[in-house]
Amino acid sequence: MPRAKRWRRCCNYRLGSFDRAWLRGIPLPSPGCHTSLGCVVLGYEEMLVTKRIVMLALIAACLGSASGQEVGAIRQAVVDKPELLAGAIAVTDGRRANDVVWLRLTQAQVPEPSAQALRAWVNNGGTLWTETDAAAVFGLRVLRPTMRELYGHGRRACAPMASPLVAGVNDIWYRLEPTAAFLGPDPRLLALLRVADPTEPPTVAKLVSAELSYGSGRVIHRPSEIHQTRADGKTFEANLRLGSTPSLDEVVIPVETLTATQKRCAETVALVAKPEQAADLKNRLLSVFLAYRLWWAEHLTNSGKFDDALAQLRAVAADLPQDPDVYLAVAHWNERQNRQEAADQARGQATAAYAAAKRAMPSADTKRLRVPWSSFVLSVNAAGAAWDKPTRENVALVAARTNHLVALDNYRRGELATAERLWQEAFRSRPDQSLTPFYLGLTYRTWADDPRASGRERVAWYNTAAGWFDATCLLPPTTELDAPALGQARNLAETSRNGAVQSAKEPPDVLARGGFIYRYDAADPRFRTSPLLASLQASFDSAYQGVAQYGVWLDPTEVLLPTDDFALRTMLPSTGVTRQIYPTSATAGRRIYLAGTPLTLDRQCRHEFVRVVCNALTEGGFPPPVWFEVGLASSAENDDYRSRLAGINIRGGRVMSIEQLNDAQNLRSRDALDHCLGQSELMVKALLVRFGPQTVVPFLMSMGWGASPEVAFVNWTGLGQAQFLTAWVNGQFGAPGNGPR
Repeated sequence: MPRAKRWRRCCNYRLGSFDRAWLRGIPLPSPGCHTSLGCVVLGYEEMLVTKRIVMLALIAACLGSASGQEVGAIRQAVVDKPELLAGAIAVTDGRRANDVVWLRLTQAQVPEPSAQALRAWVNNGGTLWTETDAAAVFGLRVLRPTMRELYGHGRRACAPMASPLVAGVNDIWYRLEPTAAFLGPDPRLLALLRVADPTEPPTVAKLVSAELSYGSGRVIHRPSEIHQTRADGKTFEANLRLGSTPSLDEVVIPVETLTATQKRCAETVALVAKPEQAADLKNRLLSVFLAYRLWWAEHLTNSGKFDDALAQLRAVAADLPQDPDVYLAVAHWNERQNRQEAADQARGQATAAYAAAKRAMPSADTKRLRVPWSSFVLSVNAAGAAWDKPTRENVALVAARTNHLVALDNYRRGELATAERLWQEAFRSRPDQSLTPFYLGLTYRTWADDPRASGRERVAWYNTAAGWFDATCLLPPTTELDAPALGQARNLAETSRNGAVQSAKEPPDVLARGGFIYRYDAADPRFRTSPLLASLQASFDSAYQGVAQYGVWLDPTEVLLPTDDFALRTMLPSTGVTRQIYPTSATAGRRIYLAGTPLTLDRQCRHEFVRVVCNALTEGGFPPPVWFEVGLASSAENDDYRSRLAGINIRGGRVMSIEQLNDAQNLRSRDALDHCLGQSELMVKALLVRFGPQTVVPFLMSMGWGASPEVAFVNWTGLGQAQFLTAWVNGQFGAPGNGPR
C-alpha cells in the first residue's frame, strides 16, 4: 500500500471524529521495513500478532482519565528514617507502592544506590515532597537558611495561575526545621514561593518552594511547616495535597520538541497558500501531526493504558522508523511493562539515532510542560484537522493551539514578553480561541502588579488587562474556560479597572534603589533645587542602617512621594494604614508615603522603614504595642531631641503609663507627643541594651504567629509591659532620664 494512503487509513484519529479504518486495526511495521523498531516494541515472539482496537473504547478511556485521579485514595508516605525509603518507593509490576512520598531525610542520609532508586521512582511518575538538601539528589542547588530565616515569610515567585500549587496564594508564613534548605534559581524549576524577608540585601534569590518536572514525575520543594491561619497558608497546604499528587489529566510534553513543533507550525502557515510547495507542506504537517500523536502515546503509557499506547506507537513507528523520539517512547513503554531487555535495546538505538542527528538526547530532568487534558485534546484535534484538510483555517488553528502551549510554558517560567508575543500571534490567526484573551489579560495584569512598574505603565497595563478580560467574558463557556473561570475573568476585569484608577492617583515615575522602589513625579518642584538621586540614595542608605542591626532586610519596599499633603490623602488606601506620627508621612504594609521635602526624606524614611519592618513581621497576627513600634522607629532617626525632652520630664516625676504611650495618636499637644515618642524611644533602647537588637525580630514574629503582645513581651523579657515600665523607672534597666547605660 502506498505510504500516504496507509497513513490516512491508520491515522484518522481525531477525537470525536473517526471512521471504520480504526476497526480494521493498526498495521505493524513489516519485517522488511523498520524491523528493529518493531522488534523492540513487541518482542520477537509477538511480531506476528495484530492487535485490533476500537476507537470508541480508546476515546472513552482517554476521556475517563480527564475526569481526575485514578480510582481510590492517593497513597502517601512520610520518610523520616533511612530504613523507610526503600518500602516507600517500591514498585511492583509497574505499580508504585505510594503516589506521593514526603522525604524528610538529608542528602547525607540517602546513599547513592538509594538516590538512583529515588530518581527512577520519580522518573516513572512518582511525586516527591522534600524540604531538605536532599533536593541536590536531582541536581538542584541548595542554600542553607540562617537562624533568622527558620521562621519566615514566603511570597509568590511566579505569575498567577502558573501552577495549581499557587492558585489563590500570594503569601505564606512558614517554619523550618534546622535540617531544611532553600533552593537556588535553576532554569528547570518553576519557582513557586521566594523568601520575602532574607537577612541581607539579596544577591541570589532564595526559593522556599519550587517545582521540578522530572521525567514523568515531579519534585516539589516545600516548607517544613506552613502557618494555617495566617495569610494564604491554608490554601497553599490544600493545593499541595490536591495539586501535587499524580494526575492523569495532564499531558507531559518536552519543551524542546514542543518549541520545534511550534516552529514547524509557523512554517506551514507560510506554505499553505503555495500549491507548488504542497509536498513540503505535507511533510511539515506530518511532522506536527506525529509530534502530537507521540505525546499522546507517552500520555497513555504514563496512564498505564499500555495496549492503547502500543497502538499509537505502532502507527507512529510506521512513518518515523528512525526518529530518536520514537525510540525513547518505545523504551519508556517497555520499562513500564518491566521488559528491561527490550527497553535497553530501544534506548541504545535512541542514543545512536540522536548522535546521527547531532541532537542532544533528552534526560529525565529535561524541561517539560504539563498541559491540561482539555487543552491538549483540542490541540491534537487541530493537528488532525490540519492533516486531513490543510486549509488556511485549519493550519492557522493548529498553529494557534501550538503557540498557546509554548506561550503557556513561557508564562509559567516568567518569560512574559515571549508569552505575550505568542498569544498575540495566536489571537491574530484565530481570535475564537477562548484561552488566548484570558491569558493575555493575565500577562498584562502580571506586568501591572509588578512593583517596579511606573505609574504610567501600571495605568496602561491595568486597562489593557481589563479589556482582554472583558473580551474573554463575551465568549461562550468551553471545556478550557468553564463558567467558574469566566466568573474569575469578570472579577479580574473589575479589579484591574480599580487598579488603574488607584495607580492614576500615584506618582507616575519610578526609580529603583537597592531594595527600595521610589514613586515620584519628575515635574515635582521640590526636586528642582535638590538632586533627586542624591536624596533618594541617602534615604535608602539611612533606612537600611536603621534596621541592619536587627538582622533583617525587606525586599521590595515602595516609597511614594506625593507632591503635597492633599495628594498623600488622596492616594492612601482606605484600610491598613499604620497610625501616623508625622502629618506628612504614612505607612501601609510595605508602602511608605512621604510628602515632606527632600531634606527630610532621610529622617522620615528611617522612621517609616522600621514601621514597615514591624508591619511585615507581624502581618496576619497581632500588631506590636504602639509604644514599642514608635520607640523603635524613633530610635532609628538618630535625633535625640525627643528623648532628651522625655528624660527631663521623667526626672521631674512625669511618666506616661503604658496606656498613655499606646494612645499617641490622640495626644493633643506637640509637647505631649514628643514626650510620648521620647519615653518610648528610651524604653526601647533600654531593652536593646539588655537583650540585644537581634532579639527584636523573634519578638515581632512571635506576635505574627499568634502570640498576644503581652504574652510575647513576657516570653521575651520575663516581665509584663507594666512591670517593665516600673522596673525601668526604678533604674533596673538603666537610668530612665539619661538613656541606657
